[in-house]
Amino acid sequence: MKRLYQLEPILDIREYEGFGSVDDTASVRGTGRVTFDFLPDSIEDRNWQVPRLSKLWKPHPVTGKVRSWNDYPCLNLGIPAFSRRAVDALRDLLEPHGELLPLVSSVGEYYAFNVTTIADVLDHERSEIDWTGEGRILASTVKRFELLPNADCPPICHLVELMTEVFVTDIFVERIAEHRLNGFNAIPVWPLAPGEDWWELEKARQRRREQKARQWRRKTGGKVDEPPLEPLE
Repeated sequence: MKRLYQLEPILDIREYEGFGSVDDTASVRGTGRVTFDFLPDSIEDRNWQVPRLSKLWKPHPVTGKVRSWNDYPCLNLGIPAFSRRAVDALRDLLEPHGELLPLVSSVGEYYAFNVTTIADVLDHERSEIDWTGEGRILASTVKRFELLPNADCPPICHLVELMTEVFVTDIFVERIAEHRLNGFNAIPVWPLAPGEDWWELEKARQRRREQKARQWRRKTGGKVDEPPLEPLE
């Protein structure tokens, strides 16, 4: 592993709208919300686990103005969701570390992804972490990521401290680029030079994306049969 990225959908460009549940109360685990089904029942220590869903899951109806070229629209903003094209390109990296769960969409074949691998790689002494509550288990934010010596993350995972965020490594990002998959925002968080702030760098990238999207709309009239951004822009 050479680099670690926080993986997000593109949220700042309107053409990259994501999916929402038609009925988010259609929980398969009795949590009251599909969104909550993907979260641990409780977190009492650093050994928390993500619940498995595949045996309970039923194809889940979704809605939203998702473009057929969007390979990573996500569900309810925070749950990873991949197009069939993305799954075909990334399957060997995804399946060992989570569950592909079918969605019902008028746009095409899409899958939610339940990330079940959790990596304990963050160096607490060298990182800058805002903790939630006692016990130094979960973080509200990590301002600077520093990894333990010889740390090796799987291609896609959660970090122990950030249970709702998804992280990927360079092999995952290289595969996205190789197959020119759209809609992925891979935010570099490690390693960074001294004094660099990953969030400030990402805000600069957001401004560049917004500028390019405006130029694309002026040039094309805003047609939606092609993405306004290059992969990983």
